[in-house]
Amino acid sequence: KLIAGYLGKEDMETLKLAVVATAFLVGFDTLDAAVKQADKSGFTTVKRERDSVRDNTFVGFMEFLRSMTRYPDPDVSEAARRLLFVTEKYGKSIQAMAREQETSILHNWVGDMRQTGNVALLEKLTHLPWIDKIDEENTQYEATHISSTEEKSTYVTGLTDKARKEMQKAFENLCEAINSHAFIDGETPYIGLADKINVEVANAQQLAKSRATLLKNKKKKKQEKQ
Repeated sequence: KLIAGYLGKEDMETLKLAVVATAFLVGFDTLDAAVKQADKSGFTTVKRERDSVRDNTFVGFMEFLRSMTRYPDPDVSEAARRLLFVTEKYGKSIQAMAREQETSILHNWVGDMRQTGNVALLEKLTHLPWIDKIDEENTQYEATHISSTEEKSTYVTGLTDKARKEMQKAFENLCEAINSHAFIDGETPYIGLADKINVEVANAQQLAKSRATLLKNKKKKKQEKQ
């Protein structure tokens, strides 16, 4: 999408890239339409529900902590303040963050809250299993995210296999045209666009690698539990 935006900011006629750029944009729009269709096919519904459940529990816990900072026993109120401080190190509104960012932060936060010192502080306030519940709901969201990502990937691949290949070919033609014209006409008019495209390709490759590693680790953990 960013690459399409970069092309729109350049004069394709002057750069002699109008034909290959148009072919790429047509391919991109076709694939984008298919992905949007997949988004309407229920892959995100369960994720939203899981996210809402964990947000409700986390917000409830935070409200509980804040209320306990006013408890008349100074030992109890101080414990609440210290736990509130530990939590707010991760951000003031964790529940409002992007879902995958929230998942990662809550995972680390649960680890912090289960440290011996913090467990002792929490025991001064309540014996309700707040942390265990948040951990459980966060884990359920993460599992749902991975599952829906795999299902959506399979669905989108089947739906858009031809469009994906055509867009990839159009992208390769675009890159070849940029390299050819830069060689013949000089690099100066093309260097900015080429650098931006290279950065986005590198980012996409890194993201794909990270997702593949995450899925591999999750499958390994699942196999170990069986």
